[in-house]
Amino acid sequence: MISKTKLFALVLFALSIPPSHAFNDTSDFWRCENRVGGAWVFGRVPYACDVQPFGEPTYVQQQFAPVIFDDLAGQPMETSRYMESLNSVIRDTSDYYLSIRKPNASTAEKQAWRHAIFAVAHQETFWSHYRNATDSRIKMVRGDLGHGHGMMQVDDRWHFTAINEGKGWQLIENMIYALEIFYTEWQRAATASCVSSATQWRSRTRSAYSAYNGGPNQICRWTDPTHVWARNDQNFVQKYDAQGWNQHIADANAASPIDVVCLVEGNENCPPGSDDTQRLSGKLLEIASGEVCVFNDNTLYCTDNKRDAVCLAKSQNVSIAGGQLALAPQDYEGLPQQRFDRHDCNSHVEGLLAVGQVLQTQLAINLRAMPGGAWLATTIQGQHYQITDFEVRDEDRLYRYYRVRHQNTEGYIYAGSAADHTSWAIPSTSLPLETIIARPNDWIEIVIASGINLRNTPAGSLITTVPQGTVSQVLATQFRGPSNQVYYGIEYAGATGYIYGGRLLPDATLAQWANVTSAPMVFVRTGRSSDTIWWTPLRECAETSCKSSGYVIGGYYDSWCKRFGCGWRQSHVTELDNNLSGWVQVRVDDSDQEGWIEERFIIWD
Repeated sequence: MISKTKLFALVLFALSIPPSHAFNDTSDFWRCENRVGGAWVFGRVPYACDVQPFGEPTYVQQQFAPVIFDDLAGQPMETSRYMESLNSVIRDTSDYYLSIRKPNASTAEKQAWRHAIFAVAHQETFWSHYRNATDSRIKMVRGDLGHGHGMMQVDDRWHFTAINEGKGWQLIENMIYALEIFYTEWQRAATASCVSSATQWRSRTRSAYSAYNGGPNQICRWTDPTHVWARNDQNFVQKYDAQGWNQHIADANAASPIDVVCLVEGNENCPPGSDDTQRLSGKLLEIASGEVCVFNDNTLYCTDNKRDAVCLAKSQNVSIAGGQLALAPQDYEGLPQQRFDRHDCNSHVEGLLAVGQVLQTQLAINLRAMPGGAWLATTIQGQHYQITDFEVRDEDRLYRYYRVRHQNTEGYIYAGSAADHTSWAIPSTSLPLETIIARPNDWIEIVIASGINLRNTPAGSLITTVPQGTVSQVLATQFRGPSNQVYYGIEYAGATGYIYGGRLLPDATLAQWANVTSAPMVFVRTGRSSDTIWWTPLRECAETSCKSSGYVIGGYYDSWCKRFGCGWRQSHVTELDNNLSGWVQVRVDDSDQEGWIEERFIIWD
């Protein structure tokens, strides 16, 4: 086990004690790219600039995701999530630092020190450091015309070397660098003339802050209300007394989602503990495969595409208002995963129509290239359209969009929210303007030259191959996956299974596999068995391997019987069905037996 003394040496080696500071005349907002504004609230103070010029955004996502404020997430839940996560990080970092610097500190001093650091972080930046901004770039806070870097506002004019060593952009290094400066003044303040005793924690904290903010010779600045920077000391003590951060924190003792000790020791790869699952709740989780997941009942439920996030959340009855969190494989190692197929969404979103269904518009609705995208056309009120895709947005309002084809143009129509969707579109049993996807009881013809494999389930085990030209009635239609793959349930050669019918996204390929067609015309034919056979069995299905269901007596047997006086006579048959593969289903007129027979054994009238 590493001793505290040795460990502290490692910390100082990794982060370095602040050197004597020389002024460097950097320009305002030096190396500030894609600057965004904000507000004087926790997590979002003005201004923020890209992390990219100083550090790797991917590293920030992997290492610090729980303490990235997400501008795209809903408020005020994101503020609460962010503040509770950052509270634990500031708490653990400041506590661990003091335990190394001053192992014999009293309980009262530990509490006062933690209170002081919370207040300094509030005064400097309202606890702001990383932001996922509306331009989807990872930012870090910049203050004082861009010269102040990070939550603790390390100034690039006086700490230029430290900024270039990572003490600005990397959260833990930013804190440790600042804590080292603040601790020096904290120790000096214990004997300052303006502090009556070392245990006058409020006065001691004010002195340490005055020196931290104004320089060592300003340690008693807070006692001079006429000082040019008196407002800084007044603002600081107001925040110190009010402790405004507490109103956003439900559990001040919650475990940190970040391995603070690992980072303080100067390590670069410090994943959160795999058993820390609390941080996974209430967020949309992106895993290494690119899938998005939600965490529920100690399991990751995942789907292929972020656009199905609302459906995924509804399927587990969880919220994703806490924002998005990117996970490295080690973050979810050992957690079981289950897949969610987007086509189950209508089971969890009331009133949502499914792919393949027909809707009737209740209004003339704009047709757009994407949900909420560019206008393409306007649909007709009261018209019937078949749905080829859907999307649900906003987990509270459940806005729904359907992809339809109108006058040879495919696009998305808005179809209302949970509250008013029946005012926009309703389900219909009528025929659509154009049938794109075959529905149960429709007929399809196999058009692909190689035929299509018949399987026991969609994409399941092979039964046989259905050849080109076969016309079959659809028993069921199912959809799978993000590209809306279509599978038709049919019966062929006495076997029931599923064939692949193409996909709907990003471009439809159904016409390459099987076309919707009209029901085949039924011609009732009559005939007799061949003159050249003795007899042949009727089959229960259209294959020689199927069981026998009776017999057809041939003309040769008839001739033999006439010569020798037996009672067998040549069979006459009526056609019941033709599967276009050399087999016909017939009824034997004199015995009423039914079954399949190869057509080559029949002479039609």
